[in-house]
Amino acid sequence: MKIASVNHYNETKKRFEILLTNFDFYDGIDLISNIICKEYPDTVNKKIEGIYYRQIEMKDDNCIYFLEWHEDIGNYIYSQNEKDNYKLKLKIKRVIEIMNLEFHDL
Repeated sequence: MKIASVNHYNETKKRFEILLTNFDFYDGIDLISNIICKEYPDTVNKKIEGIYYRQIEMKDDNCIYFLEWHEDIGNYIYSQNEKDNYKLKLKIKRVIEIMNLEFHDL
């Protein structure tokens, strides 16, 4: 299994999102948030749990961003502020590298 990211503009919500391909797990955002918190000084603000939808709100010094899982879309991440997209892309790139090393035999 090779996890990758795809940059996507959500026309309905008027925001850029980073979709994770080959990584459609209900608890995938928990793993992502754990890796981010180990690699960076980011923190989890709050979690919303549902049957078909989950969200983790995270933050670093200057940025609030969201990890989400939806049964129709899978796992994705987006920033509250578009100017933080570059930093978010770098974080997700690092997370994907770690996950691909960890899951390379699946």
